[in-house]
Amino acid sequence: MGCGAASMAFALAETLPGVHVTAVDAEPAMLDLVRERAAERGTPMPTALASIDDPDALAALPRVDFAWAGHVVHHAADPQAALRNLAALLNPGGRLAIGEGGTAPQFLPANLGTGRPGLELRLIEAGARRLADELAAHGGTPSPTAGTSPSNTPDSSTSTP
Repeated sequence: MGCGAASMAFALAETLPGVHVTAVDAEPAMLDLVRERAAERGTPMPTALASIDDPDALAALPRVDFAWAGHVVHHAADPQAALRNLAALLNPGGRLAIGEGGTAPQFLPANLGTGRPGLELRLIEAGARRLADELAAHGGTPSPTAGTSPSNTPDSSTSTP
């Protein structure tokens, strides 16, 4: 579910012969990419268009013994409802595996009980600003998607570490 380029779907299909794997995503362009990758790899990969926010679209899918949702639940309008929608896909005794990472890991409580709440988020933001400043000082430019990730310098033969 939320297959994107279907890396996990291909990994499952190619390591578990005989298992039926379907790549499901809410974006038609992603499913087009999956079909291209399937042809390139020679791995059959059925696709289905459905969103974890749309219980009716999910209800049209066959029930499964195992469902994988990787880095998609945090995109849902209502993550708890999305989890219920995903669980509804399962046969009795089926397993649902969720892999998330849509937000930075946090280890401190939101309110430590002293000072202004949100210390950890402020530290993360300060660290990101520091990295962006270091990148700029070394002639790099921020990635348009990540903001602080290293990207290629104008000379494409070198990149910023």
